[in-house]
Amino acid sequence: RNTRDIAKSLDGGRKWESMVTGAMVSGVGFMCYIARAAIGSGPNLVLTVLVHVLRKTTQMRGLGSRLSIQLDNTCGENKNLAMIAFLGWLVQNDIFVEASLFCLMKGHTFAILDQSFLALIKGLKRHA
Repeated sequence: RNTRDIAKSLDGGRKWESMVTGAMVSGVGFMCYIARAAIGSGPNLVLTVLVHVLRKTTQMRGLGSRLSIQLDNTCGENKNLAMIAFLGWLVQNDIFVEASLFCLMKGHTFAILDQSFLALIKGLKRHA
């Protein structure tokens, strides 16, 4: 009975919130990363995910000589000095010969990654 009362008292509490970040890698597929919202977002999260994606891709099939990244058009998370510096570092350290950053236009819901996220988010909400 005591355990049930504790569980009931949590019903009105704040639910666990998360940030979902994903990557679509040519020849590999969709990779999804979920982080607690309390961690925050911004370039640290995006670059951490990018490093994980590059490591995983290296393990699965190796990296090519050119890196092309397509991101949301957000200054706070993607279009910033930290991202540009990291891409420059990858080229300077001969990990890639060339690194390109492309930012999608506002309202880009037609992109395959956005469609994948839509299905994922709907599924998560059904089970929340």
